[in-house]
Amino acid sequence: MPLPVFAMMACTFCIGTAESVIAGILPSIAREVGVSLSSVGLLISAYALAVVLAGPLVTAATAGLSRAVLMPALMLVFVLGNAQAALAPGFGWLMAGRVVSAVVHSTLIAVFVATARDMAPPERRSAWGAKVTLGIGLSSVAGVPVGSLVGEAFGWRATFWSLAGLSLAATVLLTRCTVPEAVPRGPEASGVDRRRTPALPGPVLLVALVITLGTAGVFALYTYASPYLTQAVGIDPRAVTVLLLLYGAGGVVGNSLGGRAADRFPHASVPVTLGTATAGLLLLALPPGNGWVVAALFCLLGAAYFAGIPALNTRIVAAAGSSSPTMALTVNNSAFCVGIALGSWLAGLLLSRGHGLPSVAAAGATLSAAAWVLSLARPGGRGERRTTGAAAAGPSASLPETSLAGGLRPRPHWSAGAQGTHTDVPAAVTPATSPGRGGRGRASSGRHGLRARPPCSPIGSGAGPSGSGRHSVTGTTPGSTSSRPSKNAVISSTERRMYGAAPLSLYASCARSNTGSMPREPSLIDR
Repeated sequence: MPLPVFAMMACTFCIGTAESVIAGILPSIAREVGVSLSSVGLLISAYALAVVLAGPLVTAATAGLSRAVLMPALMLVFVLGNAQAALAPGFGWLMAGRVVSAVVHSTLIAVFVATARDMAPPERRSAWGAKVTLGIGLSSVAGVPVGSLVGEAFGWRATFWSLAGLSLAATVLLTRCTVPEAVPRGPEASGVDRRRTPALPGPVLLVALVITLGTAGVFALYTYASPYLTQAVGIDPRAVTVLLLLYGAGGVVGNSLGGRAADRFPHASVPVTLGTATAGLLLLALPPGNGWVVAALFCLLGAAYFAGIPALNTRIVAAAGSSSPTMALTVNNSAFCVGIALGSWLAGLLLSRGHGLPSVAAAGATLSAAAWVLSLARPGGRGERRTTGAAAAGPSASLPETSLAGGLRPRPHWSAGAQGTHTDVPAAVTPATSPGRGGRGRASSGRHGLRARPPCSPIGSGAGPSGSGRHSVTGTTPGSTSSRPSKNAVISSTERRMYGAAPLSLYASCARSNTGSMPREPSLIDR
């Protein structure tokens, strides 16, 4: 595992532990601070609310900062929040410390995942992002239990001091790493003021709704896992911790497998994981008498939930299109927190009205099933499906069809593989031909059989400077029919606005010629 990815995973481990460890030290805090358990429970609600509300605002406010500066700076804020909680003389200061830590929670995870995806090979973007979020799964397996034990042995302040020290160590490790800067997209690539960046597109909100419902379904049961296991199933209270550890262990395995699956099957991963979680919740709604079956179902539920996280990250980044992936991932994290709060609230409402604990699992299955149905929708049509499918391969896999400033616009054309020819048939796909025996052409298909021509010419123009359809490329002889670009071609801001983060060779193939027009002969085979 690369050192930067390990450092970011260590940071997410600290963040995940800080979010959840409070549940294990509630009685200790209530005794020392002198407030009721219900009041101390507000430390959890306030943290989640701060994550949801402050996350997008912090991400938007810090969009112009370098990642090398942003990540350590936000981690230092997180460290200070935990230190303030450890030093809090009363409940109000403790609440303030929790809110300070929560303010940077969502932005940190979003930047970490986006950075890991940018560092990864094109075919492993989801897997590398999953390595970062693995820290959250490990926090539920090791961080929360150990933090609770520290609180019981040395007091709840020792838990926050331990978190502050571990977070500071992870921050120091992070400063020793080299991380890539964000690839400019959309308005950022053209130099438009980030404060005027348009809102995220509708598909992002649909994915966020899927995340909210799916998370609510799982956490409706997980919030009341202890009474469910002891009262509804009849398991010994001493075995509850073991079953919860099995849930976390399943999450660790599921996160790793889900990252690989999201790279290979970006469309199917989300419905499969949500369907598996729904099936597990339905079976738990009919609690069997065998404790081993319940243990297996809890492990399956944890694996399904955490396996869906990398796929949802990939889908929401693809749905964002030319918008900021960091902002999309911030919305993603906020949706998870809303789902946790919604599931806990719904389960508590059912229990307060006299419904049994199995009904909580049934309600969770209903929410998860609704998320599964929504996950089958592809709101962006064919273009969105191409983008989502290409998410693992990187941003170069699709070309945005947006109008450009200055009267230029891309108009994708497809032609046969013979260089120097031109076919003005928009959006038509023609198989390239390759020489066969006896001089006869042989149609070929697949990645290397089609050549895309996104021509870049003034609106209304149908040809190049000579009107023949042949165009020069910077670094080649003007008028040459070769579609191979020069690697030294200069990329202008117009091409960057057109093609976003497309490969350098595709930029070069659209570099301006000496006559001022733009070529018509780029090829996706040149990537």
